Amino acid sequence: MNLKKIKNILDEIADGYPLRRSAILPLLWRIQKEGKFITPDDIRFISERLNLSPAHLRSIATFYSMFFYNLSQSVMPARHLIQICTNVSCMLMGAERLLDILIKRYGLEERIVDGKKVFVSDDGRFSFITMECIGSCDLAPSMIVDEDVHTRLNEDNIFEILSSYK
Repeated sequence: MNLKKIKNILDEIADGYPLRRSAILPLLWRIQKEGKFITPDDIRFISERLNLSPAHLRSIATFYSMFFYNLSQSVMPARHLIQICTNVSCMLMGAERLLDILIKRYGLEERIVDGKKVFVSDDGRFSFITMECIGSCDLAPSMIVDEDVHTRLNEDNIFEILSSYK
């Protein structure tokens, strides 16, 4: 994302907080939403503007699983990002089986990027990543497609859900 756009986002969000540094989480979220992931250049620019160390911002961007820091362009080329929960509740309810089915159906190839399992479909439609928890344990198994949460997944409804994402 270009620096002018980041500056506009930073000013828009940070101006709503008594301390500009309090805007870090919403700022990172918005930058990611605009650019698909957070880059080292984004971190450097924000750290200079908020007078924080890049290491401090990097630690925030890498701590929360909702942020995708420094993922390469080859990981996120797809039109839709799918985050599949692999925490205990989802795994007990069949998430691993569903992931295996998705791998076969879409011909996904596993990669490890920044410690995350990443799968990309050949047609450029989907990028799949595994997540430790998305907070829907009582409705397991669950996934997030772009920003939409889908729960109580099974072999039938998962393909019906994904077919609505072109």
